[in-house]
Amino acid sequence: PSIMLPMFLAVVDQTIVATALPAIAASLGNIDRVSLVVVSYLVATTVAAPLYGQLRDMHGGRRMMLIALTVFLGASLLCAVATSIEMLIVARVLQGLGGGGLMTLTQSLIGESVPPRERARYQGYLAAVMVTSSVFGPVVGGYLAHAFGWRSIFLINLPLGALAMLLTLRLPVRPQ
Repeated sequence: PSIMLPMFLAVVDQTIVATALPAIAASLGNIDRVSLVVVSYLVATTVAAPLYGQLRDMHGGRRMMLIALTVFLGASLLCAVATSIEMLIVARVLQGLGGGGLMTLTQSLIGESVPPRERARYQGYLAAVMVTSSVFGPVVGGYLAHAFGWRSIFLINLPLGALAMLLTLRLPVRPQ
């Protein structure tokens, strides 16, 4: 669980926003830029992923996961309080910079924390998490946006991310 929750957060965040886009556009305006809310996260995630791999080699997977979670959660809060579409797009870029680390570091932490004989099973767990979160995201995103407003799709990351941080702290520290 300590390795899987960050991956869940990163993948679900790619899909949860899509169903809330009409509500976001209605609230913040600039409907012509609303697609950038999704695209900015995806581009930032793609750019950040290899950087976290290099930083992991220099500083360790556990430490970098905590940093990625901090960036992701801080940006999630910024997304929730955004007052303009431009502010939301910038916050989504920051969130994607954290999310790219969550995906990359989850996989590398399996290599660090799981014995070689069990890694294939954990890769299967990761695949299940990715599929589940891809299905879960749009359903929950639609529900949250309808029931609690679009800002709730970002606020839901805060308690889940805090739990992910606590679980990450339980991972053993590996010497550099």
